[in-house]
Amino acid sequence: MFGSLWEAIGKSIFTDDPNPWKSFANINASALKFGVVNVAAPTFKVLPGCFIVGAICGAMGATFVIVNNWMGFFRKYYITKNWMKPVETAIFSIVITTVFFWTPYIFPACTDKV
Repeated sequence: MFGSLWEAIGKSIFTDDPNPWKSFANINASALKFGVVNVAAPTFKVLPGCFIVGAICGAMGATFVIVNNWMGFFRKYYITKNWMKPVETAIFSIVITTVFFWTPYIFPACTDKV
């Protein structure tokens, strides 16, 4: 695998080809392939889903900004000593890490919608 990779890089660097990136860009031909991917071109049928995802993400972004502003407001009044800042950051990090670790354990089932 690495032999063909270095060979493609060497060809792209040490040739007098007017387009040396052509052989460099063809590295994917020598990479591992896990099967053929047949992806259909998107049509106008995907637009409603795009609008829904955009609206949800926009609402989540606006909610994040509001929560972050309120957290800044509370931090200003409750975190008054310098030692409290890293403790608050550590607690926040532990809570987020715990939630991201245990959520897949609590909801392990995946369902295929065929």
